[in-house]
Amino acid sequence: MMKNPFLIVCLLFVATFAAPALGQPENFFGKNPPGTEPVKFLSETLHQGLCPHGQLAFAPDGSGVFWSAIALEGRRQTIFWSAFDGKVFSPPVVAPFAAAGNGGPAFSPDGRRLFFNAEIAGPEASSPKTMAIRYVERAGDGWTKPMTIEATADVTITKGQVSVARSGNIYFSGRILTKRAPAIFVSRFADGKYSPPEKLSGPIAEEPLLIVDPWIDPDERFMLISCPPAEGPPMLNDIGISRRQTDGTWGKPVRLSGPVNTSAFERFASLSPDGKYLFFIRAFGQQFVSDQAHFYWVETKDIPELKTNAPVLSGPYLGQKPPGMTPEVFAPGFVSTKFGELNSIFSPDGKEFYFSRRGIPGRPSVLMVTKLESDGWTDPRPLPFSGTYDDIDLFLCPDNQRLVFCSSRPQAGGKEDRMNHDFWVSLRNGTGWSEPEPFAPEAVSPAEDYFPVVTLSETLYLNSQREGRGTNDIYASKFSNGKYLPPEKLPAPINTSFREFDAFVSPDEQTIIFSSERPGGVGGSDIYVSFRDGKGGWSEPANLGPDVNSERSEYGATISPDGRFLFFTSSKTGNEDIYWVSAKLIDEFRPMKEKQS
Repeated sequence: MMKNPFLIVCLLFVATFAAPALGQPENFFGKNPPGTEPVKFLSETLHQGLCPHGQLAFAPDGSGVFWSAIALEGRRQTIFWSAFDGKVFSPPVVAPFAAAGNGGPAFSPDGRRLFFNAEIAGPEASSPKTMAIRYVERAGDGWTKPMTIEATADVTITKGQVSVARSGNIYFSGRILTKRAPAIFVSRFADGKYSPPEKLSGPIAEEPLLIVDPWIDPDERFMLISCPPAEGPPMLNDIGISRRQTDGTWGKPVRLSGPVNTSAFERFASLSPDGKYLFFIRAFGQQFVSDQAHFYWVETKDIPELKTNAPVLSGPYLGQKPPGMTPEVFAPGFVSTKFGELNSIFSPDGKEFYFSRRGIPGRPSVLMVTKLESDGWTDPRPLPFSGTYDDIDLFLCPDNQRLVFCSSRPQAGGKEDRMNHDFWVSLRNGTGWSEPEPFAPEAVSPAEDYFPVVTLSETLYLNSQREGRGTNDIYASKFSNGKYLPPEKLPAPINTSFREFDAFVSPDEQTIIFSSERPGGVGGSDIYVSFRDGKGGWSEPANLGPDVNSERSEYGATISPDGRFLFFTSSKTGNEDIYWVSAKLIDEFRPMKEKQS
């Protein structure tokens, strides 16, 4: 009697999802480590009449592995599954959710979803097939029905190998049907939804030949890819690596040295969760799809391109040694780079650091973030909603739930090519941020408005050019009955007939630190501090002196949430960099009566 294949698959899932978790590195799925020379991986199990055609997707709970393969008879690709019972792998079977044409499976880092590419038939036989990324979720001992990520569904871009970052961003290789060469695309995940795919930018996009098969590092620091060999036919792929650059684009691919790349085909590379093993497909012969294609694995310790010379930053303040009374560049090479960095602020718990970066050729100013995680501070990356329009001057509100910033993005129904900046707000949404919405529309003007700061009383401080081009003054807008009131210009001695801007006001509104071009300063614009005078006004602003100010310009000052450090931007070297200094320097300028009390 013919056995029911679907029942077999279901029983395998029931039996194996309770399997033990992955073994230690010395016993990976019951296999001894391969050493520094590549050897075949599960060749006797995974190649039973199949040509592997995608990365290995190991179930995070150790219950088995998914991969895509092409049956040597029939030549049709789909997704296969082999269960691991703690000792051996079962013969491969078609995954219960898979259909013909599916491929490139990849788990989300949390193991809850399995993503893959798919071809979806049109309503009629003559209709073009829709190409999309789909996913299934765990449901008890099995999986849900496949769900389509609508933002990726189209008839113009093919979908290849898929890889998913911890942020939820989906990377995949594909080809625009009107173009000859394939490329790597990303669909970004923000506020619970995916964006339409966009081609990766930077030197990786300038490569004229085959760059495919992405495997993304969970923190998006680097990406393994398949690329043409240094010599020989371009279709004889090698394994390469591309690193994320400080401007958020991707660097020129570099081929892995050592024993990985040969005169044969090498494709579909991925790393084990601990980074100790590299998996890939090697195929001998004249074509990749053949019975000569097998999975291989190798230890990564002797592959120099998979090592990083950059020290891991950990601990408070990105692991930087606290400065004294002399300002120092903050996190050089990590935060402060060859581009311009400014407008920085820490979250109240000190585990997130936000700043603006500008001066990237061909790109607007972008909002960046680095976060302290269990293995150190993540590489700075653009916030998901930033990078299309000119975004700058971000501020994290005291409630730690709202990120306010300036942007040239259009208002609803507005022009895309507008140049002036208004205020926007993004709300904390789990571990991410929502799509921005206009903030305090009652307070902004048709002119340029910058540097929003919100205090505990919800008063909004800002600087504005509303009195005419070339002017700049500091304003305050009080919050009443659910909306902001028309801003009032701060009186003397804060504002003068010269330019005043970038006012940081302490949450209790007792201290204001701002930049001014008034006479008597050290350079172009200097940083000043003023304190409440007990009569509703402000003390005479004090210049922070030549230790902070230079012959050039200083601006964008903020105080860390714990009150220990002053952060600001200086162009003293000819480049905008973020500096920090002990906030005790501020206390030196307090009026004598306050010091005595």
